[in-house]
Amino acid sequence: MKRDHWQKAFPEMPLSYRQRVEATLASLPEEKEVHKMKLKKRFAVPVMALLAVMLLGTGLMATGTLTSLFATSSSHPTYKEMPTVAQLEKNPGFVPVVLDSFENGYVFDSAVVGKSTGTDDNGNELLKQKFISIDYAFGNDRISVDAHPTSDYFVEDGAVVGSFDGVDLYYSGYTNKCVPGDYEMTEQDKADEASGKYVFSFGTDTVLIQEVQFLTWQMDGLSYNLMAVDSSLAQEDLAAMAKEIIAAR
Repeated sequence: MKRDHWQKAFPEMPLSYRQRVEATLASLPEEKEVHKMKLKKRFAVPVMALLAVMLLGTGLMATGTLTSLFATSSSHPTYKEMPTVAQLEKNPGFVPVVLDSFENGYVFDSAVVGKSTGTDDNGNELLKQKFISIDYAFGNDRISVDAHPTSDYFVEDGAVVGSFDGVDLYYSGYTNKCVPGDYEMTEQDKADEASGKYVFSFGTDTVLIQEVQFLTWQMDGLSYNLMAVDSSLAQEDLAAMAKEIIAAR
């Protein structure tokens, strides 16, 4: 992963929107440079630097409401080996729980540090923070664990599937249909998007269908997101991995 969440009159950003950006980034093989995501359509257009843009697309926005999220990171790992506490204190500037391995066989592969900036509808900067995304590998399978400082602008919108050591676990998922940038959506595509059958992402070379799963939780001032794409891991497997992280704090 080299990649990088919307209740009131204009709702806060659910974590799933940020997660969908991450899934779009993860769907691209090498470039992972620039991505623009709107409320329904997701765009992935490679250029010089990675850029994720999230827009509510609801027209007028109340000042003070986070409506756009720009997330940038490198396509190259920040850490190719397990980072130390001292390294994490320096970059990203906070210390999440980072495991070297999980009981199910997934082991640390690499980690990348990125930056995210949130603005209101007038372009005023409301949020600026770093995040870290840690990749784990088991054979050819990959999962990622992202962490960033908890913010009032982000709200959990998945289903609570359990609680461990006082921490609630939220699960969500969707089917991602990745298509080329010049892809013309058919009437069936539009119906599938409207019904929620697929979330569309634009910018891949070929049409890809992906099953995306997320497990999110908050602890010790940080928000965590465990993401699996086209994985054999089930909800209970992700929950078990999350519990390992929580137990290690």
